Amino acid sequence: MENSKGKIMLVDDSENLRYVIKDYFELAGYEVVDFKDGETASKDYNTGKYDICIIDILLQNKDGFTLLQEIRKIDDFVPIIILTSNNSKTERIKGFRLGCDDYMAKPFSIEELELRVEAILKRCKRSVNHISKDLYEEKIYKLGNFTFNYSGMQLIHPTITRTLTRKEAELLKLMLDHKNKLIPREIILKEIWGEDD
Repeated sequence: MENSKGKIMLVDDSENLRYVIKDYFELAGYEVVDFKDGETASKDYNTGKYDICIIDILLQNKDGFTLLQEIRKIDDFVPIIILTSNNSKTERIKGFRLGCDDYMAKPFSIEELELRVEAILKRCKRSVNHISKDLYEEKIYKLGNFTFNYSGMQLIHPTITRTLTRKEAELLKLMLDHKNKLIPREIILKEIWGEDD
């Protein structure tokens, strides 16, 4: 689609909901490719290029959390919004730990979903322009007994390795680039989240 605002991967097992979301976003100027199950979406992600993914958790063949993990192995930076009827604190924490960028509980406002998509894509575009050189350089930091691999988003200790979320990695890099300095909250919000409110 020419002059598209962005290409969206939409994964939900509800045909009616997929139709409504796809129709709404296409009318708003996005290109939407929809899938009813996690397995098909996972296979397609290897060949398709998406600007953002909207994924339900309860899917046939492969659940949304598994799909999220598989996408993160391929692409650390594509924004992912989780849609789910389960809005428990445990599930939300699990989603963010696995690398989602936002989490919306069903039922939800489609206008709010569009605003969240717009905000995330705007921030990502700014982040790509701001740090694109860094993404392809092997950035390694030493921090006491820890080694921080920014490019791989990993915090490595001799006994354990932890994979960080994108925001955690960017925040840690910002602090290490300005060590022994006080970083104002407004600067952190602008650099990591792209906003100061």
